[in-house]
Amino acid sequence: MEKIIANVFDIDDTAEHYLFQKHTYRNFITLCFLPVIIFLVYSPNPAKNAIFTVIGIFGFAILYTYFRIIRKNGSLVSRNWFYFILYLCALEITPYVILFKLITTS
Repeated sequence: MEKIIANVFDIDDTAEHYLFQKHTYRNFITLCFLPVIIFLVYSPNPAKNAIFTVIGIFGFAILYTYFRIIRKNGSLVSRNWFYFILYLCALEITPYVILFKLITTS
């Protein structure tokens, strides 16, 4: 979906660079959390505090990577401010809001 939108707005090179950085950071974060996740999945009764702590740290790490990517590419963001805000709202924040609503209502 992200590549399609980049193609529509004719910002393929910029989007590829951003997506590469984003996926690299997310993969690294996931590898760092893998032992903790395995421990929580296979423990008989994981504490809710531990689960929420891991989710919180994971969320903080993702937010940190977004700010780091934005800081590294500040000139690109400032030139395409409208597209950047549109992208964040449509493809980055909305799935988390929908997931949160699904989890809390069921």
